[in-house]
Amino acid sequence: MNYSAKNENTLQKYLDKFGVSWEGAENFLINKSFTQQTKEKNKIIAEYKNQLIKLEIITNLEKEAAEKHITNKRYVVDSLFLNIAAPYPDAITTTLECPDEFEPKIRE
Repeated sequence: MNYSAKNENTLQKYLDKFGVSWEGAENFLINKSFTQQTKEKNKIIAEYKNQLIKLEIITNLEKEAAEKHITNKRYVVDSLFLNIAAPYPDAITTTLECPDEFEPKIRE
């Protein structure tokens, strides 16, 4: 990735190498100090205003292994928002819950 050229370090320019288009990605700038690239895995963090995107691109992965990896990562994120038993239940609450306004909006 050529970080010295102006506007060449946008997230969309990076995604273009993989044939991926993502609406709004042209606004995000890649933070090169957090970029890790190997032959089979690319990890980057891109920033726009106060928003961060952490992106991991894995290549040379069979479809079944890729689906399993996605399922495992999705489970980790989803579990952050599950209602769980309070560690010290009391008369006020017996569960810890994520308020509706903070739950992620799922889009396919």
